[in-house]
Amino acid sequence: MSVGASPIIHPLRHLAAHSPRYSVNPSLRFFIEIPADHPSLPGHFPGRPVVPGAVILAEIVASSLQALGNGARIAGFPSVKFVSPMLPTQRCELTLADNGAGSIAFELVHASQRVASGSLRYERPALGP
Repeated sequence: MSVGASPIIHPLRHLAAHSPRYSVNPSLRFFIEIPADHPSLPGHFPGRPVVPGAVILAEIVASSLQALGNGARIAGFPSVKFVSPMLPTQRCELTLADNGAGSIAFELVHASQRVASGSLRYERPALGP
């Protein structure tokens, strides 16, 4: 990949349709891999680059929006915990689980080791009359 290339995001399955409440499936998985030439890596950290937390969260947001479909917006992260570093080119599995009421729990794992976990809030535009 070239410098500035987008991370690889591979959904294992797509949502066919949203329920009237616009919730995601109970559990949805994505694979995320940040290439070694990603522009955020130089200087973070020299000699042993680690994917910055902001890049990880951006990929969680992108995956969540893909799962939720058009019109959704991420309203915030009530909780986030980074447990172990994500290295460039590591293929990590992201699991999203709908908690209902506009909340999604997430877990990012590499080789059975948790990288990050937490929850995010999402909003949808109000349905018309």
